[in-house]
Amino acid sequence: MKMTSETDFQESLLATEDGCTTLGSNNITYCGITKIWESRPWVGNQTVAYQRFVETPLFIATFIYGTSFLLYAFYGRRTHHLFVANIKNIPESLNFLGVCQKVVTKCMSDKQAALETTFTLFWFVRPAVFMLYDHADVSLDFQYFYRLEFLTEDLLDPYIMRNKNVNNGILAFAILGLVKTMIIGLLNIYVSGQSWDKFKELTDLPEENRKLIKELKNGTFMIVSAAISLTAFIFEDGAELFLEYFYVDKYSTKKDWLVLINSTVMAVFAFLIMILRFKKVASRLVKVLKKKASENDHFYLSLTLPIHFLALSKVLRAVACWLQGYYGTIPEDCLVVLDGALIQTPFKLGCLAEIDYAILIAMALSALGVLGQIIILCGYLKQQLRKNKEEKERKGKH
Repeated sequence: MKMTSETDFQESLLATEDGCTTLGSNNITYCGITKIWESRPWVGNQTVAYQRFVETPLFIATFIYGTSFLLYAFYGRRTHHLFVANIKNIPESLNFLGVCQKVVTKCMSDKQAALETTFTLFWFVRPAVFMLYDHADVSLDFQYFYRLEFLTEDLLDPYIMRNKNVNNGILAFAILGLVKTMIIGLLNIYVSGQSWDKFKELTDLPEENRKLIKELKNGTFMIVSAAISLTAFIFEDGAELFLEYFYVDKYSTKKDWLVLINSTVMAVFAFLIMILRFKKVASRLVKVLKKKASENDHFYLSLTLPIHFLALSKVLRAVACWLQGYYGTIPEDCLVVLDGALIQTPFKLGCLAEIDYAILIAMALSALGVLGQIIILCGYLKQQLRKNKEEKERKGKH
């Protein structure tokens, strides 16, 4: 933590300069600056703000994720042997296990041990890694807000006037990110209970009934997958990426650790998501192009394509951040002096680079996909309610 107080730093900026500043490696000079950003009173001083917006959210996120994973792991112990004994009957929605098993078996001579290792990777390690990712994501978002609020934290050039609505938005969506962790934790427990609590029924029933149960469980899995992706997009990922990239990352003139780590972590996990689902998405897209796709194929694509477009935007953001950190240039049209303040104008045509357009297009496609998911889910739920009603009426007649 820097020892210079925020007030002293602000006064020194205005006292030692003539209202001009030069930004970026392209050395663009802006003059007439008489106002600079002042942190809001409700945020508190730097020590208090660090406790409120960095340490406390970190503790809350750690508690939520730790508790969720312990519950998740406890439930997993009860179903471990059941899964291992019935690996061939696992629904299609979990065929990721089959891929993992082939990989693990190549490294282990004992097939049963390989199978158990596969399940451990899928049930425990995989969710733990993704929980750690979400934990890092939320914590870094709070760091963005804290460092934007105080000029001495040097996230942006101190002469650039912060946009209070952007700051507030980053904080709001970071808080909602904590809410998202609880929602996703509950949804994961729901998946566990609904999709494989009665898994043994698949081995005790005739083939035709077994197929029906698989379809029902796949439907449940798809519904929850859609809910998770909707929650992630609405509560945090899309909005945070938009605000952080266009109002912070684009204006960084150096290799800042927060910008690079945050964008890289998000990109790595986004890339993993794209790779893990690429084969299934590609095969269904081929069916659609050949006009041989079933209703389930269309449903699956409606669930996964928005996630892939958002993942693509995260990868593009990381590339843009590393390029920005390397070159450190800020186009002249990205800033303008208004009423003595140096204001950000990230969406002027002269400010947008080719990769910015790519990010905006990927995010727009993801948002349209989420809207499509909502429409499809409403139709699916309406259809299920009608089927349940008809089933009750049939039972009532008998």
